[in-house]
Amino acid sequence: MIKKMMIAGLLIWGGSLWAVAQTRMTIAQLFERIEENSKSLRTSKSGVEAASIGIESAKSKKLPDLDASLSFSCIGNALMTDRDFSNAQGLKSPHFGNNFAFQAQQVVYAGGAINAGIRLAELGKQQAEVGVKLTRQQARFIALGQYLDLYKIDNRIKVYEKNIELTRQLIADIKAKQTQGMALKNDITRYELQMESLKLGLTSLRNNRSILNHQLLNTLGMNQEDKGKQEMQIIPDATIADKAYAKDGEAYWQTASTMNSPLLEQSSNAIRIAEQKEKIAKSDLLPKVALVTGHGGCIEPEAQRRTEWGRCPHQHRIRLLPHEIHSGRNLGSEERRIRLLFSNNKTNINYEQEDYQENI
Repeated sequence: MIKKMMIAGLLIWGGSLWAVAQTRMTIAQLFERIEENSKSLRTSKSGVEAASIGIESAKSKKLPDLDASLSFSCIGNALMTDRDFSNAQGLKSPHFGNNFAFQAQQVVYAGGAINAGIRLAELGKQQAEVGVKLTRQQARFIALGQYLDLYKIDNRIKVYEKNIELTRQLIADIKAKQTQGMALKNDITRYELQMESLKLGLTSLRNNRSILNHQLLNTLGMNQEDKGKQEMQIIPDATIADKAYAKDGEAYWQTASTMNSPLLEQSSNAIRIAEQKEKIAKSDLLPKVALVTGHGGCIEPEAQRRTEWGRCPHQHRIRLLPHEIHSGRNLGSEERRIRLLFSNNKTNINYEQEDYQENI
């Protein structure tokens, strides 16, 4: 009697597990949820926006630098005395003083550093975009693995439920035969034990499914904040195994992996980034030339009553910007370091291509 009550309790608990909200989800819908809710993917996309701002900042170095200054001063009358502070005399002086200046500077030649900096910023954006691809692939890979685990465990649950139903019918048939003297009590006991084993396995599968469902909800960012509510149950698309997929040769997959791999694309971008850094390092060895124009002056005392500006000097000149002939930074060593980094990136991309071809 106690055994029957325990079995009934397991059946009631197992039935309540499925009395929750269920959502049928295809693989395409799974990827859409990742695109909408993935925090890591959102962070990678913000990196692309930051890289776009970096491009605008690098391009702004082509624009002229404008400097403007304006100053005012007020000087009181002077008082002159002898050393013993006798014979004091007042000395009138202009009270109002001012000065203003305006200067514009346009870099004409910077050794290619500005263009290399712009290209470097553009490559940084490309690298950030590849990072978004890689993050998207990783998030999809994790979610798809959990989704397929759910699909697999749902099929196993169906098999257990079917076996339980068949065992229940078999027990009923054996009991009917026992009443007719055609079966033994031991036969009934053996299949009842098999029934209990199947029910225990079904309960374990449902518990595992609940754990997998919770993990998938967390991956998709769909975990419910209200702890009082039962979690939503995701039901995978049951037609996955019925779909036909193209069967291509090894050469196709090797080419596709080489063309579409974000890791290989990152390595290729790293080579181009090293090239631009090498150009910037070389530009430090070259002089910089800028065109400078200026305008400045003051309000002359006699013009104060008319509130007109006095004559102001104009300056137009070509300026050679400060250039280091020798630096403790050892620019030659910096260039060699960047070249070594460039060589290492080329070696890495060759190794990664070989690994891809071996793993396919």
